[in-house]
Amino acid sequence: MLDSAETLRAKIADLEGTEEKEAELQQQADKLAKQLSSACDKLHDDRFAAAKKLSARVLTEIRPLGFPDVRFSIAVEMDADSIGPDGADTVDFLFSSNPGQPLKSLRHIASGGEISRVMCPGK
Repeated sequence: MLDSAETLRAKIADLEGTEEKEAELQQQADKLAKQLSSACDKLHDDRFAAAKKLSARVLTEIRPLGFPDVRFSIAVEMDADSIGPDGADTVDFLFSSNPGQPLKSLRHIASGGEISRVMCPGK
């Protein structure tokens, strides 16, 4: 009986602090959510800056491959509701090889010939 009484006292003591523990855990969760949001913002800014540099470099390299009127851009878009292991961004390579054509996602519009010229320069 004494062992059972001690076990019950311990359970009661744990239950009595539940509201304080819940509030403490909520504070920790809020703090971590702010840190995650801040890290995602920083990663987005870094990706955006890198995308601008890479876009300019790609244009410099691709024009001599038979794309005189090429346009290329890298879209970096944040979706704070879709945070995953790689942050909250979606990145898409946008391409237009002909004047007057809008930029479109490279994965959807590149022809086999365009891909081979980009992937195998000098051949």
